Amino acid sequence: AVVGYVGTVQRPPTYEASTTLTVEKPQSPPQASSQFYQFDEYYSQLASTLFADTIANWLRSPGPVVEIYQKAGLPPPEGSAAVVGRTFRVSKGEDTTVLTLTVQDRESGNAAKIIETAKSVLNAKVDELRQRNNDSSYFTIAATPAEVFNLRQNPVLTGLLGAVSGLIVSLVLAFVLASLRTPRRPT
Repeated sequence: AVVGYVGTVQRPPTYEASTTLTVEKPQSPPQASSQFYQFDEYYSQLASTLFADTIANWLRSPGPVVEIYQKAGLPPPEGSAAVVGRTFRVSKGEDTTVLTLTVQDRESGNAAKIIETAKSVLNAKVDELRQRNNDSSYFTIAATPAEVFNLRQNPVLTGLLGAVSGLIVSLVLAFVLASLRTPRRPT
């Protein structure tokens, strides 16, 4: 219990920053000015969903992750390509255009800076694709401001869990030792 409590108190806090990205593709021309039925923007929605998958894959690739850290002025994560690719936690529903992007860091300011830089890098990549395709109605990414959370664990709870675990282990050991010490009666 004491080791768990002291270990939790001594551990530096970890901060988690999160944002929500929404991918949209405006339909061109809009349904109201079109001569034919456009399936209630179904194809624009489908294209946005597929492009959101592309963005999620960008954020799971080591190249864009390193680019984001470099543009944020921070040292990139260390490790193999697989480890660097898991720096961001990206969650997206199956048929949705909304992504939740989360990153953890030891500094509160760094976590927020990484998220804000990620948003600007993603928008720059989309702008580059817009110019390359010469499409003014290309995808847009709307993002919420970064929210930062302190992930410090509760030291009292950790100490309590340590005490309960120690009690269970000591009871098991006591029963095992007691069963080994009692002589067996002949049958």
